[in-house]
Amino acid sequence: MYYSGAPFAFKENKNVRSLLAYISKKGFSVGNKLPPERELAEQLGISRNSLREALKVLEAMDVVEIRHGSGIFLQSADVTVSDYVGVPAAEITLSGHA
Repeated sequence: MYYSGAPFAFKENKNVRSLLAYISKKGFSVGNKLPPERELAEQLGISRNSLREALKVLEAMDVVEIRHGSGIFLQSADVTVSDYVGVPAAEITLSGHA
């Protein structure tokens, strides 16, 4: 389901926002490999299943690329991660504008 140019799940999912905040805080750049799922889930304080769901949303938005057997890579600079950190879910759109 899509709304205002962004997947609905993104707008309502605190785990997606937490993951974006983590990426922003750690200063990852396009092409950088993110930590393994187990480590990410532990650092975010969420289950691996919840992390996978958040990653699926970000993959659908072309923010990350999941390469099975290789890892999770930051794929897009088009989505400015810092634009979404601390923004109420109802105000987030794909372009970063309310």
